[in-house]
Amino acid sequence: MASVMLTGDDAALRELVAKAKKLGGTSALRVLSGRLAVDARALVAQSFATSTAPDGAAWAALRARRGKPLVRTGRLERSIKTRPSSKGFVLYTNVPYAAVHQFGAQTKSRNQARTRTGRFKSAKSAAAQKRGAVRVGRVSGATIPARPFFPGATLPPAWRARFTATAREYFNEFFGG
Repeated sequence: MASVMLTGDDAALRELVAKAKKLGGTSALRVLSGRLAVDARALVAQSFATSTAPDGAAWAALRARRGKPLVRTGRLERSIKTRPSSKGFVLYTNVPYAAVHQFGAQTKSRNQARTRTGRFKSAKSAAAQKRGAVRVGRVSGATIPARPFFPGATLPPAWRARFTATAREYFNEFFGG
C-alpha cells in the first residue's frame, strides 16, 4: 500500500477542500444554474433580435406583412422564462401559440364568415349581422414555417461555448483562480 505525506502549511489545501465540499452542496449549483439561465434567456433574445434559430439558421421571411417574424407585439419574446434549480434550469414559455412557431404547423382549409369590409367574424356574430352583410367563404389552409427560438435535442455550438465560458468564470470565482 502506498501513502503520501505532505509537509508544510496546508491552509490553502484545506480551503480548497472546504470549497470543494461547499460546491457539492445545492446552493453553489443553484447559483451556477441561475447564471446559465440568464445566458439562455440572452441567447433566446438574440434569436428574436437577429431572426435566427439557435443554430444560426435564418428564420423564414414573412409573406403577409413587413417586418421581423415573431416580434409584432413582443408577447412571445417577453414570455420566455427560466426556472433555475440545483440540478439545472428550465427554459419555457406559457404562450399557447409558441409551439406552432417553434416547430411549424399546417392549418386546414375551412369555411369562414367575413363582413363586406373583409374582416373575419365568428359564426355567432355573423348570424347576428343583418342579411347580406356577411359572406361565408372558403379559407385555404396555410403552412406556418418553423422559426425555432429554443435549441433542439442538441445544444448548438454557440450556446455550448457561452455556457462553458460562464461555468469557467464561475468556477474561477468560486475557487479563487
